[in-house]
Amino acid sequence: MDDIPALFPFIDADDELLKSLGRATMDFNALEQELSEFISRLIDAKDPHPAFVAVCELSFKTKLGVLMSEYELKVKLNSKREQLRHLLGICGNIDKARNHYMHSFFYSDSSNSEKNKTQNRVRRLKPKSYITKGFLLSPALITPKELNDFSNRIRSIGIQLLAMDSEYSIAKQSQYEHEKSQTTKT
Repeated sequence: MDDIPALFPFIDADDELLKSLGRATMDFNALEQELSEFISRLIDAKDPHPAFVAVCELSFKTKLGVLMSEYELKVKLNSKREQLRHLLGICGNIDKARNHYMHSFFYSDSSNSEKNKTQNRVRRLKPKSYITKGFLLSPALITPKELNDFSNRIRSIGIQLLAMDSEYSIAKQSQYEHEKSQTTKT
């Protein structure tokens, strides 16, 4: 365990890195919220709240499967299904990356090089245990740019999912209004 940096003192990270990590966390939470809301509207577009109560307790990975299943039941257009399947595949990769970041140990670089004296360098350490390889440590420098790029990927996918959700909701609302007008005519 000597390879793992000491837990204390706390890391000396600059505000930009901490803001970037917080932004990535909040963007992921917004993506997960959109998944929950999309599923809830697919289950019951008129009153999604009861479905949301149950859906919000699902794991992120389970939400991806439930969303695809519900979408396939409600939307028959194959191109839309493939579009969603592609986006949800990216969501799965984002979830893995988020877990990698959030379940890492962060520590200040203790190197005494001149470059490090002018920067607060933080490394991310992700200990892993494998059957074939045993215990591995993979330290990596982490930068605000890396985390901001990750946040931008999350936001981009979230916006695309929101657009698909809105398109479905608008179509459903039009269908309800049409059915309602047909009922009042008779």
